[in-house]
Amino acid sequence: MKILIKNIILVLFLWISGTSSAEAQGTRVDFSTIPKSGTILIYSHLDDDLIWMLPFWSITEKFIGGAMPTAPRYNTIIHQQQAFLDNNGYDIDYESNWFTPWDPITDREYTEYYWANDPSYSYLSSDHIEYRSHLNRVQMPAKEINKVKAKLEQFFADPGMKRVITHNNWGEYGHAHHQAINQAARELAVKYRKDVWMLGCDNGVFKDINVPSGIKYTMGDFNDQDLYLGIRKIYENNGRWTWYTDPDHLPSGEHKFIEIVEGGVDKSNILTGVSVTTSGPYQDEPGAYIFDGNDDYMTLKGNNNGYFTIALKIRPDQIREMDISAMSEYPFSGKNDRNLYMNNDGRISARVYDGSSRVVTSSARIAADTWTHITITGNGSNLRLFINGTLDRTISAGTAITNYSTPEFVLGQATETDKYFDGQINDVRMYNRALSDNEIARLSGKGYTVTSTAGTGGTITPSGSIAVGAGAAISFIIRPSQGYRIADVRVDGASEGAISSFEFSDISGNHTITAAFQPITIPVLSEAGLGGSINPEGTINVNYGSDQNFTIMPDIGYHISDVKVDGTSIGRISEFTFSNITADHTISAEFSINTYTVTGNSTAGGSIIPEGANTGNYGSSLVFKLVPDIGYHISDVKVDGISIGSISEFTFNNLTANHTIIAEFSINTYHVTADCSSGGSITPSGIVILTHGMDQVFIISPQNGYQIDDVLVDDISVGKVSEYIFKNIAGDHSISARFIKTFTISAAAGYGGSITPSGIIILPEGTSIKFTITPDRDYRIRNVTVDNYSMGDVEEYTFTGVVSDHTLSASFTNSIDIVVFPNPFNKQLSLKIKSPAEYQFEMFIMTLANKIVYRQDNISGNSLTQINPDLAPGSYILKLYLKGNSVFTIKIIRY
Repeated sequence: MKILIKNIILVLFLWISGTSSAEAQGTRVDFSTIPKSGTILIYSHLDDDLIWMLPFWSITEKFIGGAMPTAPRYNTIIHQQQAFLDNNGYDIDYESNWFTPWDPITDREYTEYYWANDPSYSYLSSDHIEYRSHLNRVQMPAKEINKVKAKLEQFFADPGMKRVITHNNWGEYGHAHHQAINQAARELAVKYRKDVWMLGCDNGVFKDINVPSGIKYTMGDFNDQDLYLGIRKIYENNGRWTWYTDPDHLPSGEHKFIEIVEGGVDKSNILTGVSVTTSGPYQDEPGAYIFDGNDDYMTLKGNNNGYFTIALKIRPDQIREMDISAMSEYPFSGKNDRNLYMNNDGRISARVYDGSSRVVTSSARIAADTWTHITITGNGSNLRLFINGTLDRTISAGTAITNYSTPEFVLGQATETDKYFDGQINDVRMYNRALSDNEIARLSGKGYTVTSTAGTGGTITPSGSIAVGAGAAISFIIRPSQGYRIADVRVDGASEGAISSFEFSDISGNHTITAAFQPITIPVLSEAGLGGSINPEGTINVNYGSDQNFTIMPDIGYHISDVKVDGTSIGRISEFTFSNITADHTISAEFSINTYTVTGNSTAGGSIIPEGANTGNYGSSLVFKLVPDIGYHISDVKVDGISIGSISEFTFNNLTANHTIIAEFSINTYHVTADCSSGGSITPSGIVILTHGMDQVFIISPQNGYQIDDVLVDDISVGKVSEYIFKNIAGDHSISARFIKTFTISAAAGYGGSITPSGIIILPEGTSIKFTITPDRDYRIRNVTVDNYSMGDVEEYTFTGVVSDHTLSASFTNSIDIVVFPNPFNKQLSLKIKSPAEYQFEMFIMTLANKIVYRQDNISGNSLTQINPDLAPGSYILKLYLKGNSVFTIKIIRY
């Protein structure tokens, strides 16, 4: 058997690996982030929670056996396991949170049906999941899946439930029960938008699969061997262990759990290709059960009491003939009664079987998309039907069926009609007796209203509209406020007198209670002194706790000087309110004649007499004089902010208010007229306004080509100044500048000499200037140009009566230039030497045979020398020497 199991596991593992190994890895979630709150664990067989889901024991709120009922032996096992957990320090509340939604069966039924597959016990398959051995891998039909869903749906509909931990969708090693639990859990999680976590490994060898992208997973810790072995030993001792007992098959390490449904979105198609895609509508009320009208049904544990009350709320999605509920042996059983179903017209029918079918149908019709409370009761004599807490119909009926072996209350299944319920059912309640009318009214939420009101001056407690259930009692307390008394109390419109309490008992209808109160009055005395009034005045009677306002008004020319309340001054107020009056009071007002302040102020530059704050009584007068300082004048006088001109005196007559008078002074100003001729500017120019005592600088600036000719101040010349200052001005003035045209002569000398004067020389029109040109040592004047015209090697040049701009430049050279003329000559010849003036030359005249026939020494440079040699006619050689060096040679001819 174990070899076959291992082969199956191997085939399944290869199939899983081939399916998912090529996928990307999913998203890992830290196991510690999964909360205990809202976590339940659903397993197929009663030992599967240990084998497959051990890591979740510590964070599970409920342990639910989902595929089969329990037997007495298992109750013993669960108790022994809790003792083991407690004795070994495990903080796991297992026994009290262990549930099986299936009705229990005997140990013999459990053994013969599930283990021995005895056909004699096949009747159990009508209610419980049909028998399949752990080797049967045939997928279970929807009918069997629905059996599981019918038992589990109550847990998924619970708003506090958030997530399920259960088997994986390949059934670990292929077990059909495991697959059925997985499918049922996924379908319900999608319907109610919950999460499902499942084992993510092949449990033959606990080898994790690859989780594709798009799916979350976490790692569960199987390393608590003591816990595993301790719980397993208890199963073994009771003959109920179904897995390996050898050490090689102890689960260990961390293994994957996959979130296959997240928030109602099934992701099985990512992993295996089989998914649940259709979700139900949202629960209209917390905890409501949802039915699609096709094949949805669910079961709750029923009872065998012949006397009963069944109450529930329905919200049909449509009005049609369809079943609501039934007490039954099991789903689809022919043995059932206490049926509720709807007719095509929206009326509700109830059926009980007392040997014959007894049916009562409501006169009331219910509406779609609306919650309706339905109750039926049976007391062995009557069957009564209530709609929304009100008795609708009653018929005679005997005792209901009391011999169900495992009674179940089935919701939504087609039983009396051929239609499943379409809509939502909530607040299902079953009682082992017939409730009273008032109990049913309260159960349905039906009740009555007692409305209490209180007039001014007191309270009634409780107050307002109070909802009370049928048959209930309620008491009211009437209390007057301080300063009031109870005048009357009316109950349902009838006077009960000045009572302080009243009780309604055994309420069976709506009621009203109203309390009226009367105030207590208290005197307040008011009075006013000379110069004003108080309103109201005299003795005023006011209601206790009320307010009384007083207004204090002074006469014309008077003001409030003090107000006293109960003899204590509270200042010069014009209004006072006694609030929440609970004792006698007095108020008195005192008045004084008005005094007014006339404030005199002045700006700089003068004074006002008198100055500052000056006081005068109502109707008096005050005179003010205004005096300017030297150099200032009165520019304006403002009375109460309004200009009245530059007066020197003002009188306030018949004072009736505060006033202000402000004298404004302005410093005197003077005019300085500044002008100039063409050819320059004066700054500032025009009419310049200056204040008394100021200084003012005027800048005289000629234009290019002009210069200052003269400056006149108040028509008197102050010379050719470029700046003039009027100091501590105290009158009008004038300043005038005159300019004359100028011309420039640019004089520049080249290398080897100088020109004096040099640079740019500015001259007034019509003037003359002389320039001297001087060569440096070893240099001579080469050329002088005037306005780019050559003047030769002149040593000076004069510009006379200048009327335009000119240029003058001199160039110099250290070259020697010698000219001999005339040649041929007769008796005399000239020797012109152009050279630096300090040079001294020697001259020789020689025959063609180099015989010296004439000599002249110390011939100055830069000179014209006349030579008179006594020579015979013929050809000669003339040579010049400078410092022993020949510098010039020429052939001359004497004729």
